[in-house]
Amino acid sequence: MLRTVILCIDSPEKHFAEVIRASTVGQWNTDKDSLTRVIVTQAEIDMKKIKGEFFKMSNTNLDDVVTREVSGFTETS
Repeated sequence: MLRTVILCIDSPEKHFAEVIRASTVGQWNTDKDSLTRVIVTQAEIDMKKIKGEFFKMSNTNLDDVVTREVSGFTETS
């Protein structure tokens, strides 16, 4: 818990990139609430930093991951 607090204070973009990564790990375990909370609550400038940190952590484009993870929820039947 203390590590999370320090990471959030020291580098918020790294913290939020980690939250997004953790919420999208696993084929069947997307944490939609955490993913939505980070994306909706962060300002556009912060999201650019978060995208950069996410790419450094996972070598994957955040836009691609989010699109893949929520595609089943946004498509119409």
